[in-house]
Amino acid sequence: MLLKEIAITLKLIVRPVDIVCRYGGEKFVVVTKYISKKETVKFGEALQSALNSAEVFYDGHRVSRTASIGCVKLGKSMSQSEALHLADLAMMEGKQRGRDKVIFADSAFLKEMQERGAFITDEQVGDALHRGEICYYAQPIYDTQTDTIRGFEALARWVKPEG
Repeated sequence: MLLKEIAITLKLIVRPVDIVCRYGGEKFVVVTKYISKKETVKFGEALQSALNSAEVFYDGHRVSRTASIGCVKLGKSMSQSEALHLADLAMMEGKQRGRDKVIFADSAFLKEMQERGAFITDEQVGDALHRGEICYYAQPIYDTQTDTIRGFEALARWVKPEG
């Protein structure tokens, strides 16, 4: 019910030429014409306000939710998948900053993310492997219905010397 209400709300607030689609899970993508960073953030805040005010009830109770929004300008040399990745990164940063935020992935944001290690290259991973900084774990997949272990998933974690 919540996903349907989000979709309806988004379709009501965007222009007919804009594109709205579900990206996966509870994530949606809105593609609209870029005017300026200020106008994009203003549009994101309008989306956020509309989503937060939409009434959704389940079992007689109002469903509470927040809307963290990541924005990016699709540049001529940028692929769609790169733009989606950057918008997702900005949205995740909004969640980490306390939820219900609109974050624009501009050059200052990208520089900050780079300094925090958000963009990892194949070369960096290769070097980490050679230095023995990648640790491997097997995590059980537990079935609570049958009270049994159904399998395992392999995890790899990069333990950096600087934390």
